[in-house]
Amino acid sequence: MRQLWYLALLPLLAVQCRKEEEAAVTPLPAGLQAYAYFLPGTYWIYRDSASGQLDSVWVTSARTWVHSTKDRNRVYGRNEELEVQMASSSSTAKITYTSQRTCIGIPDSSTFSGSDNDIVPCWLIHQHRANDFATASAVVFAYALRVGQPELNGAAYRYRLPQRLSGGRTFEQVVSVTTRDGDLATRAGFLTRYWWAKGLGVVQQRQYRSIGVQTWTLVREHILQ
Repeated sequence: MRQLWYLALLPLLAVQCRKEEEAAVTPLPAGLQAYAYFLPGTYWIYRDSASGQLDSVWVTSARTWVHSTKDRNRVYGRNEELEVQMASSSSTAKITYTSQRTCIGIPDSSTFSGSDNDIVPCWLIHQHRANDFATASAVVFAYALRVGQPELNGAAYRYRLPQRLSGGRTFEQVVSVTTRDGDLATRAGFLTRYWWAKGLGVVQQRQYRSIGVQTWTLVREHILQ
């Protein structure tokens, strides 16, 4: 009798142990995975061309979490979020950097050009910085910039390789990023340009203002991934 009782419970246990179906989505690109998380202990040291002073930026904490979007218990989307707390030697303010990756279940398209009629990539990148004007808040990206990525969210990406930057150093793979509007751009009509080197992050930043050009050049880096 006891064996029959266990057999009667098996269908119920199977229902309870069944995993919830996830959305059939495009996997996160390998390039994004490589640069996704900066651990505590990561730091960058920059030299300000205007003053000649050094500014160090370091990660104090980092955390990640995942949200699933559901409709009648069916998962149809995922949000993966990264939050990094940073500190800077040039400012007493703590800097919070967040990067949100939203997958809407639409396959990536190699013909995406940025128009409203195109199929958008599965993974959309949204960024936010708590301190827009601080040097430290503008020199760190938490993801890789991919070859051939179209203009998106107000940023234009251009590849240059090799490129001689940062105190005469030559970098083999460099992305030039120019921001104009949206969360990535500076305020008051400023134009910001970054150079991203593979494995290092941003190696040089230049802001075009009404007062001229100011450049932060990477002097030393220590990146934990």
